[in-house]
Amino acid sequence: MNNHSKKKARKAPQKKKSVLWWTHEITAAKKITKYLRRKYQITRDNAEQREKNKEDYFAQKGKYVAIKSEKSKSWKEYCNLATETEP
Repeated sequence: MNNHSKKKARKAPQKKKSVLWWTHEITAAKKITKYLRRKYQITRDNAEQREKNKEDYFAQKGKYVAIKSEKSKSWKEYCNLATETEP
């Protein structure tokens, strides 16, 4: 039998593990930031509208920095918990 005629089984997509510091607020901020970035990127004809979209995007992008602060806060909590439980 020819090996080329056999169909290969596809691997099932791997499920990503959730992280403790990810919140619904971060998910919402990510969606809004991506939307505003795309809106800014596709605005080409109208310079005035493009500038407004740019300002909106960068204002939202600043709010999206919450990921780094949440991640850092979670890591500090984990380290404190680990030092408290270990003798």
